[in-house]
Amino acid sequence: MQSLLYKLIAAVLVVVSLILFVIYMKSVSRDIRSKTIDDLRDSTSKEGMRELPDIAQLREAAQKNPNSAEAQAALGHALFRRGEYTEALAVLDAAIRLNPADASLFFARAKIQENTSRRDDSIKDYEQGLLLDPKNVPAMMRVAELLRFRRDSDRAIHWYRRALEVEPGNAEAHHRWGQALAQKGELWSAINEFEAAMRADPKNDAVLYKLGMAYRRNADPRNARDAFDRACQVNPRNFRACSEARRLRARE
Repeated sequence: MQSLLYKLIAAVLVVVSLILFVIYMKSVSRDIRSKTIDDLRDSTSKEGMRELPDIAQLREAAQKNPNSAEAQAALGHALFRRGEYTEALAVLDAAIRLNPADASLFFARAKIQENTSRRDDSIKDYEQGLLLDPKNVPAMMRVAELLRFRRDSDRAIHWYRRALEVEPGNAEAHHRWGQALAQKGELWSAINEFEAAMRADPKNDAVLYKLGMAYRRNADPRNARDAFDRACQVNPRNFRACSEARRLRARE
């Protein structure tokens, strides 16, 4: 009877672990999708402050100057902003062949390929662009997120570390680095990065929630409850954090 009880408890723990893993992966996927959309919106909104250029004129200029990287790049960027990704990719390919030293061309092509689910090609373009522009922190963060989504945690951590070398107070880099470490199961290191993120951005309830989850996975319910409580205080609509805080409090 006792043996059966132990088996039942073990089965329940396995099921709970699987549920938590699925929730985590959905969260990672949601982060990637929302960040991609935000990046694309930013890239268009900044340019959208001005009237969109005449595509016909830019296309004509590119056709008249097929050996001009500048003309091809202008057309490629305009097509990208209009969402005409297939043609934009072809034009940016031509621009890169003409001027392979222009990091912005690689970053633009990387964004398009990311938005069209060509993530492997997008990673290559981001990393090539970073060889040319080694202090571009937004590009580092994007390629790191793509790598983390692929569960290539070590390469992702490399880029978060590089981002922090350029911007030591970058809370988001600490946050995402912590997620990559948690993904690897390195919970104490993850907790340190989440704590660093909170020192830089003390009102971030999303980081507090992940900090609580890391403490909970590390069998430290008291610190986990404290993190969940803080997240709930910062944002009472963070229902996951509030629920976890209540659940852990009920067990005390």
